Order: sequence, then structure tokens, then C-alpha cells
Amino acid sequence: MRQQFAGRHLPCAPSGRPIRPTISLDRVVVLFGIYAALDGAWAIASALWVTRRSLAGWPVLLEGAVSLAGGVLALAWPLGPSQLFGRSRSGAC
Repeated sequence: MRQQFAGRHLPCAPSGRPIRPTISLDRVVVLFGIYAALDGAWAIASALWVTRRSLAGWPVLLEGAVSLAGGVLALAWPLGPSQLFGRSRSGAC
């Protein structure tokens, strides 16, 4: 049995419910957010450790801040761009 989702036919699970790709995408975005936040925090910590001796750690500090901000943004607003452009996440078939 196949059902239609956003103009596409999706396979159905054995229970008869359609398999929706947005459910998996939510999980991937959350995992990315966690990874990016942890990577950013680790980069900031290592940059601060290096800057005790010199100013050579500022690129790593900048990278850590950007990564941390991206991770926090991904966790706070998981599928924001798709909502911004009007794509529905309801999954109604």
C-alpha cells in the first residue's frame, strides 16, 4: 500500500502507516545540533588553553563560537528553514 506525501508516493510500514522522512530528519537535525554544540565547546576550551601562551588560538576560538552558535540554533529551531519557506511538516497524506 502506498500513500501520497507532498506529491510523492511513500512506502507504508507493515502497520499501514506511511513512512515519513520528516521524522528521521528531526532526529538527524537534533544529533547534528548536539555534535556541533559539543564540538564548539571543545574548540573554545582548547583555544583558551592555547591562548594562555600566545594569541595563536583565535581562529580556533572563532570556529568554536560559530560551531556552538550553529549547534544551539539547530537545537532551538530544528527545522526552521522548511517552516520559513512554507513547507508543511504535518505529514498529512
